[in-house]
Amino acid sequence: MEDVNGKVAGVYPFLVVDKEAPSTPGTIVASLLTDRSVALAWPASTDNVGVTGYTVYRNGTAVGTTAATSYTDSGLTPSTLYSYSVTAQDAAANASAQSAITSVTTQPADTAAPT
Repeated sequence: MEDVNGKVAGVYPFLVVDKEAPSTPGTIVASLLTDRSVALAWPASTDNVGVTGYTVYRNGTAVGTTAATSYTDSGLTPSTLYSYSVTAQDAAANASAQSAITSVTTQPADTAAPT
């Protein structure tokens, strides 16, 4: 099919391939630390098209994904040191570098009986 100038029009002339990875997420802040869970939050990444989600890593292994800039990791062991980092992804599956590592130690187990 030719356009008005006699050139062959592409099927998807508006399609642009996104090869740019999102920026590295900011420093993770841990809060609401218990003996079995921790709430994590970080500043949003930016991308030339848009960030679609984040992957959270515990001790170097992916443990979850989220579209938000926060994540609660649960099922942890009391009195244990954990290290967390996060990467950002865009719709084209480009991934950022991992954020700086934030380390937290869960609280000791709650063994006190209620009054």
